[in-house]
Amino acid sequence: MFLIATVFGLASCDSDRNSNPTLNVPESFVLNVPPYVTGVYDLQNTTNILLTCSQPDYGFTAATSYKVQVSLTKDFAKPYTLPTSYNTAKMQVIANEFAVGVCTLMVDANGYDEKNFPTDELPIFVRLVANLGSASAAVTSNVIELPKVKPYFALPPMVMPTEMYLNGTVFGNGDWSKSVSMVPVWGTPGKFWALQYFGTDKAEAVDIKFNSIKDANEGTPFSFDAQIDDASKALAGITTTNNKLTVGKPGWYIIVVTTEIVGRNYIFHLQFLEPKVYLTGDPSGGYDVFDDARLFKVPAGLGEFESPAFVKDGELRICIKLANIDWWKTEFVVLAGKLEYRGNAGDQKRTQVATGQKVFINFTDATGSVK
Repeated sequence: MFLIATVFGLASCDSDRNSNPTLNVPESFVLNVPPYVTGVYDLQNTTNILLTCSQPDYGFTAATSYKVQVSLTKDFAKPYTLPTSYNTAKMQVIANEFAVGVCTLMVDANGYDEKNFPTDELPIFVRLVANLGSASAAVTSNVIELPKVKPYFALPPMVMPTEMYLNGTVFGNGDWSKSVSMVPVWGTPGKFWALQYFGTDKAEAVDIKFNSIKDANEGTPFSFDAQIDDASKALAGITTTNNKLTVGKPGWYIIVVTTEIVGRNYIFHLQFLEPKVYLTGDPSGGYDVFDDARLFKVPAGLGEFESPAFVKDGELRICIKLANIDWWKTEFVVLAGKLEYRGNAGDQKRTQVATGQKVFINFTDATGSVK
């Protein structure tokens, strides 16, 4: 009876060991050389590229995920990881993703654009990275060479951003969901403006940053790397040190972002301007005149901008004036207590005002009133 119990005990221990295998992370695994490797891989006229491998020996059969990496050099000094993951050791790699990776590497290395991009055959090096869902279990395969790869310019066209957001010490403080939406300049792709108070209640300097989407890393984030003219730096006390863009003189500013595309790069130009808001149209005495008589009073701190008294009944028209930009392209109005910007939209609804009244605008919470 003792011997029988011992045998069952040993069997139970073996069962426990088999049900709780120990993870072994191998140094590498084998990516096979394709059987037709000497042929030409014409990426523009290919749908898929077949790759096969042996599964990494983790000590047990595991659901493994594979990513494909490509490089222009065998040492993989600058690898590009294709976005799609594969869950089997036989992979039909998407040729377009492969082409985008090769094109990106060639553009980064040589500054090619679509006009001068070479399409001669060249060697491309490939490897796999296997993963079990943990970075500690990631394993890289051997490197294989595809000696005759015919690339093409596969990168999507560069387009101007359609949105721009302001974040920083007092504009969300890193929470991009609370960032300030800048206003598009009508009919001027890549150009945006905002009028905000850059400072705190203690009149402290603030750090600011920008992006074309409400995200810290995706999109086209920038700050200290923007192009800023000397007049703006002097006006707002701007410094760009320690990878930060800091507004050193708290106050109200109109800030303008102008986007330029150079090759495959975005260049962002920043301007800081005095907070000049103008009344225009019939209630101001006429159009296309931007003088001190039509200027709003600027609050000393957070507060409301106050217009001159209306000299005539009519439709309320308000704007800022940018150099070489028609005033109506940066127009806005107060409707039902809310500040409404034209942006890239059509002609706005109108608010009727009477002689002697004024309009008051709070740019911080985008509200306004006529009284």
